[in-house]
Amino acid sequence: LDSVNAVSQKELADPKSKKSFNIFVRAGDSIIKELSNIRFMISFVGSVSLSLIRICFNPRLLRINDVIKNMEKTGVDALPIIALSSFLLGLIMAFLSSIQLQQFGANIYVASLVALSMVSELGPIITAIIIAGRSGSAYAAEIGTMKISEEIDALFTMGFDPTLFLAVPRIIALVIVVPLLTLFANTFAIAGGTVVGIFMLDLTLSSYIKQTINTLTLFEVGWGLFKSSIFAVLIAGIACLKGFQTRGGAASVGNATTSAVVSSIFLIILFDSFFAIIRSYW
Repeated sequence: LDSVNAVSQKELADPKSKKSFNIFVRAGDSIIKELSNIRFMISFVGSVSLSLIRICFNPRLLRINDVIKNMEKTGVDALPIIALSSFLLGLIMAFLSSIQLQQFGANIYVASLVALSMVSELGPIITAIIIAGRSGSAYAAEIGTMKISEEIDALFTMGFDPTLFLAVPRIIALVIVVPLLTLFANTFAIAGGTVVGIFMLDLTLSSYIKQTINTLTLFEVGWGLFKSSIFAVLIAGIACLKGFQTRGGAASVGNATTSAVVSSIFLIILFDSFFAIIRSYW
């Protein structure tokens, strides 16, 4: 016993070897965990792609009722918050830009600034971030709860493909709804700028609308809608992926939801940066 006690005391007195061992173990565990996550992500992307191909050859596999239901929850129910946020954003942008433009007598260009910035950049980003926090979190929580309650295992047992049954309708719903919400957000942002132009800059409604129409092009509108559709795929895909990755109890559902929202917002900003670089060389 004395010899064993002496060995243990020696280890306590010199914990460097044990600490370094723990560092290597943690690093190895982290690497293994990340590789497992990458493997799961590749498998999920492949499963979604195969499901979409199957739907192209057999459209009856798509659960239309689920798509419509998700479109209603994601799109129609989000209209008030999208409208209010976009209107206030357009109002603020017009007000702040007017302070500088008034010094040069260029009040009319407030309409151009608000229209271009919202249609090509801020409109898609703000809409995507709101949808990520509102609908992406709901998707991750719903699928995560089904995962820990073994409902997804029950789908496997009954012969259903969980990806085709749960993920694909949500992805398709967001791809349809988010560009429409972006158009809605752009309209209300321009309306907010119009309020500032009429009541603070003494512009007429017709002149403000004419300047907005002359500034915008079909390419600008289409570019913003294209980015919105990509953001929608990212939001829905990440939310469903995090839901399927849920393990453990109720706490893991909250962690999956948080991870889905944070990852979605990060990728939205990252992809928007890529789009800005591509656009600069276009």
